[in-house]
Amino acid sequence: MPSDRKPRYLVLSSGQVFRGRAAGREAGVRGEIVFSTAMGGYLEALSDPGLAGRLIVFSFPEIGSYGFIPEDLESERAWPAGCVLRSLCDTPSNMRSTGPIEGWLSEQGVPVITGIDTRALIRILRRQSSLEAALCDFDPTGHSWTELCALIPAASVRLPEPEPRRWAAADFARKAPSWVFTLRTPLWTPERSAAEGLSHVVLLDYGTKHSLVREFLRRGVDVTRLPASAGFSRIEEAQPDGIVVSSGPGDPADYDLTTLKQLIAAGYPIFGIDLGHLLIARAMGFATARMRFAHRGQNHPVRDTASGLVRITSQGHSHVVRADSISSEVARLEQIHSGDGSCEALVYRHAPILTLAYHPEGGAGPRDTNGQIDRFFNLMLNHAREARHAS
Repeated sequence: MPSDRKPRYLVLSSGQVFRGRAAGREAGVRGEIVFSTAMGGYLEALSDPGLAGRLIVFSFPEIGSYGFIPEDLESERAWPAGCVLRSLCDTPSNMRSTGPIEGWLSEQGVPVITGIDTRALIRILRRQSSLEAALCDFDPTGHSWTELCALIPAASVRLPEPEPRRWAAADFARKAPSWVFTLRTPLWTPERSAAEGLSHVVLLDYGTKHSLVREFLRRGVDVTRLPASAGFSRIEEAQPDGIVVSSGPGDPADYDLTTLKQLIAAGYPIFGIDLGHLLIARAMGFATARMRFAHRGQNHPVRDTASGLVRITSQGHSHVVRADSISSEVARLEQIHSGDGSCEALVYRHAPILTLAYHPEGGAGPRDTNGQIDRFFNLMLNHAREARHAS
């Protein structure tokens, strides 16, 4: 990283100011600041819609060592309002790289600050819950946080509504990225899906990632993406074998639950991930709360409450289902975080619903939790068999 870059400032709403060097686009943005403990996967993190409107701090000391690899993106663009790094690598080394990530971040309009003591910064973020921060290219000394808020606009956390789209599993089988074939074969294969009559899921997109779609396609079912605003009748017209409620940004309390409640009442098999996990919990009458500090990264241990088995998970959420609100007659708390004991997985007793606070497609472990997707296929199969038996 050249030492002649102009100065850039990171200002926390709690009053601390960090001086670093500028990279990416011009600064002048404000938003919630969160941190990721992942040691890799920076491209996946930067393209995760769940980071919309946030400033992301990477705890790993150097970001960009393997450059920009378009195939590794989880969506079509970068979503964070800003990026905070200890060091930005401008000489990547990877045969798949098309160049340094700074060029891509500049194209995406993401301001970057480097040369920051991210260890000291993250210690502050762990002590104080839900801080805002601002990135600016002028010396903020002498300005109060209120004055800076008047000068620097807040980034939007709202996602544009996605266009409906259908992916065909047969097309994916012919055109899948070469690296997909190096993955371990899932328990549910396309042949098994076809034999059991499972062919189609609807993905309610609150801010989903490409890798989740791929996991369903490689198991042999088509995926229809519908916007989160799609009504019950529109989803019903698609005649899915199951519903996937995706991850996404924001506070679950801010979302309308009408359609989810209708889907639950209709008895559809439902798989909730991240934000979807929280929304379904609220639709079932449970409460959610903001965490003291978020779970973000690829190294979060999650323990099964029955067996004690620990799995390493990929996570990216700031809210949690309150354990004291979970009725044991409605759902079973199946997994908890090994660090803070927070709710990580719920299995509902009288409905074919499985929800996870983490990302089973996230590659942590590296495949510790991928089998949760196979479990959802089992839920869809059992529901289909019961429907056939009833008719």
